[in-house]
Amino acid sequence: MPPLPVNIGEPSVGEIKSDIIPPASNNDADTENTSGRLNARQDVLRVLVVGDSMTHCNEGDFTWRYRLLEWFNAQNIAIRYVGPYAGTIAPPAPGPPQKPALYRESPTASSANTDGGYNLGIKSLGDLRHFAISGRAAATDQHLIEQVARDYPADLMLIKLGFNDLGWFYSDDKGLITNMRNLINNARRARPNMRFVVATVVHRTFIGGREDLVTMTDSYNRMLKAQIGEWSTPSSPVSYITSFQAFDFANLGHCPAAYDGLHPNELGEYQIARGFSRALVSGLGIGKTPLEVPGTIPSRSLPTPGNFQMSSSDLGVTATWDKVYGAYSYDVEYIINGGAPYNFSPGSVKSNRWDSRWAAEGWTYEVRIRASAGNRKGPWTTWYSATAHPHTASAPTNVVTRPTASGIDVSWTGSTGLYSDTVSQYNVYFWDQDQPCAFLLSGGFLPGGSASIIDLVPGHRYLVAIEAWNAAGAGFPLVARRVVPGRGQPPTVSGLQVDTVDPTTAHLTWNTIPGAAGYRYWRRNFNQAGSQLVPLGSLDETCINVYFQLPGTWNYEWAVTAYNGEIESTISLAVKAPPQNSPSVTGTCPGLPESPSEPTSGPPDPAPPTIPLCIASSTSPTPGGFPVYNYVAFFPGDNCKNSVNIADPNIGSPPDFCSIPREETVLDYCGAKGRFVNEGQKFRDTGCALSVEINGRVYSDYDVPKEGEEQDFCRCTGTTWTGLLMFKALPSC
Repeated sequence: MPPLPVNIGEPSVGEIKSDIIPPASNNDADTENTSGRLNARQDVLRVLVVGDSMTHCNEGDFTWRYRLLEWFNAQNIAIRYVGPYAGTIAPPAPGPPQKPALYRESPTASSANTDGGYNLGIKSLGDLRHFAISGRAAATDQHLIEQVARDYPADLMLIKLGFNDLGWFYSDDKGLITNMRNLINNARRARPNMRFVVATVVHRTFIGGREDLVTMTDSYNRMLKAQIGEWSTPSSPVSYITSFQAFDFANLGHCPAAYDGLHPNELGEYQIARGFSRALVSGLGIGKTPLEVPGTIPSRSLPTPGNFQMSSSDLGVTATWDKVYGAYSYDVEYIINGGAPYNFSPGSVKSNRWDSRWAAEGWTYEVRIRASAGNRKGPWTTWYSATAHPHTASAPTNVVTRPTASGIDVSWTGSTGLYSDTVSQYNVYFWDQDQPCAFLLSGGFLPGGSASIIDLVPGHRYLVAIEAWNAAGAGFPLVARRVVPGRGQPPTVSGLQVDTVDPTTAHLTWNTIPGAAGYRYWRRNFNQAGSQLVPLGSLDETCINVYFQLPGTWNYEWAVTAYNGEIESTISLAVKAPPQNSPSVTGTCPGLPESPSEPTSGPPDPAPPTIPLCIASSTSPTPGGFPVYNYVAFFPGDNCKNSVNIADPNIGSPPDFCSIPREETVLDYCGAKGRFVNEGQKFRDTGCALSVEINGRVYSDYDVPKEGEEQDFCRCTGTTWTGLLMFKALPSC
């Protein structure tokens, strides 16, 4: 799990203190100098619960606090929960996407989200007050707890903190032990005789690249067990929870008590309450028998959303529906122009509204949704449709990236064309490709044509993209050259080797170059007088298959350059392809990079956006012997003739290039007399002048090449994305 995203984090301790709700004169702040209040205090056990999202919980939850309250009642123990907050996390109000915060702008202090309700089966909500906020760490609460304990006097404190400390890099295991001890001691300054129960940190299902989280969790729990006895005083004993049962095996991949591998579901609420009840009985002598988890656990009600409506909007298409009480989020599936559905990850739509992103004029969307609460899902709605008429602006042009000692400088020429007159901000994305589980981060910049991203990891490769925000919202982004901060001009590429997969497919490999963010491959036909090496495309791997090298690979020689943003190496030595009829190779290249990760826990709602990042291609033979793409390599391109812009808004969904079907599909040029390469495009014959029909829109004036000629659909029309697409014409065309 990487460090917290830029612009995502907690406000300062001072801002949090100012946000804590002060006690009213007649509520939890008992005035103990009156005999009436003293008697009331002695008759009722006041309990202050301190925690994070596992205690705060979401609207519609019972919460483990309620299950523990039921246990107290069953034990005939009169208690009153005290604390500054009463509710759960309320879902956001529906509305259009908000403009990203300006880069490195301090988080705006906002009130804690505690307006959410509980499960409708709970009658007395005033009984569930607490001091638990999603994303909170012991590192923060140690500085807040003294004032909270003064304002809301309690006899017993139940503490369930620590996962965020370890999971979000507030501290390591030793630092967490220190912070937890400080929290208890600071609380005693306000309430010297308070009793405490401290929960161990639960494991979550394993996160790739976070072996340290498992190790630190185990280490902290061992240290807590060893040291907890030293934290007690004669008047202020401290007990701890040894086990939460079903959570104990989460790191092994099985956690039936959590809806997302960490946060408690209905079973988990009982398990956590049981853990606290056991510690209260055995450690503090409160209660006689621990809570028993019932054999039947209530299920969550998530009905089909009602009043589902779709319409055209400034962003393209907008869908709305009635809120489902108890839904954390809504899953959305959509189909564009009759293609395959693309199911975005649960949690991406948290309110009862969905807006298309990066839509294009004339796209038809079919959408359905369902209510979701982690891995608990409601039924889907039926499909509804609308046609997009977006008013977003195009991406800026002339985007240049350059490395700095610990960051990236980006410059660009502002957006032009339709709707660019209301552009008020540019949003720059940057993604660490060498950090496991890295987030795709971003920051906003005012119009001015330049940006500086700082405090990145020197030596790591970063993808950079930029989009324009106007009065309607975000337009389609342009992906710029990748950058390696802290590095300069890469060395000349070495080790270039050229092989043949088949007579028209070249297989290129070369050595990894330190400090290179990416590579460009170059080609020339050495049998043509005066031919020069020209760049064909770029990629970030050291292997590529280049298809449709007509009249045969043996006519070409190849070279490679390495780049770091706009800084490029000298060109490598050119290497000729093997002679005709030479032995072929398999031509296997590495797979696609993983998509950027979304956080699964921690500070609320980081929700960084994702963009397509596919750089790969493969081929398979067809019955006629023509190679057919199963996958296409996309990269920024230059203007050239005889090109099909695969990123044109009228094909597919730009955010979903990573989901282009891999099934082998042969499509036709020239009235079924040629072969083409990618499901999603259709070609039809208009005489012998080729028109390209892409999802209903016809692109004409593409001349059909003569027999044996190569038609290069590479280095496309210079909008945003391009694809490597070629074909061979047949004589009957």
